[in-house]
Amino acid sequence: PAASIAALAALARGVVVALDLPSGIRAYDAPVAGLGMPVRADITLSVAPMKAELFFPGYRESAGRIEEIAGVFPVDEEIGVQLLEPDDLHSLLPPLSPDTHKGNRGALGVYGGAVGTLGAAILAARAGSAAGAGTVTLMVPDELYATAASVLSAQMVRPVSAGNGRSFDALVVGPGLGRDGRASSRVADSWATDLPLVLDADALRLIRAREVRSSGAPLVLTPHPGEFAPLAVLASGMDPEDSAALEEARLRCRFDTLMVSRLVARAFGAVVVLKGSTTWLAAPDGRAAVWDGRNPAMATGGSGDVLAGLLGGLLARGLDPWDAARAAVIAHGLAGAACAERLGFFDADALPEAAASIVYAGGEHGNQG
Repeated sequence: PAASIAALAALARGVVVALDLPSGIRAYDAPVAGLGMPVRADITLSVAPMKAELFFPGYRESAGRIEEIAGVFPVDEEIGVQLLEPDDLHSLLPPLSPDTHKGNRGALGVYGGAVGTLGAAILAARAGSAAGAGTVTLMVPDELYATAASVLSAQMVRPVSAGNGRSFDALVVGPGLGRDGRASSRVADSWATDLPLVLDADALRLIRAREVRSSGAPLVLTPHPGEFAPLAVLASGMDPEDSAALEEARLRCRFDTLMVSRLVARAFGAVVVLKGSTTWLAAPDGRAAVWDGRNPAMATGGSGDVLAGLLGGLLARGLDPWDAARAAVIAHGLAGAACAERLGFFDADALPEAAASIVYAGGEHGNQG
């Protein structure tokens, strides 16, 4: 029946309005197999509480503009998801003291960079500063030290062989890292520390087992869908080389996003930030949030590296991982919207400066002590 309705709606010349959910969108926790194309609505009038499925990447386009109808049914707390809004940033960021100095704004370390991908690490380092970290140190392979040091002036640069040379308050590992033996060592070493840790990009592909950090220190994973699928397979106790399991995980990433994000968060004891046209966040305790900031101009290389750096900078400033992840996603999305409005399509190196003004303004009115 849903397929027939979808076919008829596609022929309609007027505005297509869906009530609650467009026909054909699967219910929460229903089997993924046998999915058909749902009705593509121009407007969805969603009876409160708004359904999480409306914001799953595989369904979001079908929902069109989403309007909430409140006061009809009681809120279902079990499946409740926070829909992140720009104004939430003020409540997540700590207030800025006029007497602050770099020593009490935190020190961030970034491990990344390889031949051909050094730019990713540089973007992450710059984004760490944009998030307000007092100092940022980028650690790169020895052969890339001179190049990185010639590009960055506000961030410190050290060759990996020299050690980090200082203590950090948080680490970001992965942007442009590569996947060789040296990269594996960086991931293993950082995993063993007791520092808040963001794993991004290549570092995520080097995770080979389902485990929680023995130190119990905060962990944030920031995969895009291609990096997420192997993590979901590991979280399910299966072999990440199993092609059938990977395909199932890819489907669930798009059409069962809430459940599979929570699964990965619990399995690794991590806050998960699943990047996409809609960005989903899940915590090990079941909390979940979504940023509905669809912006095609953000679909550019380096955008995710900036998000990782923003997140690391906020962790270095002392935010807990759930607050840091939500604040970073909002600031990143707002920065992308500002860049798109000003520039149209843009390179990711425009994002840190835009994000810096947004984070600063949010901190001026922050509500946290």
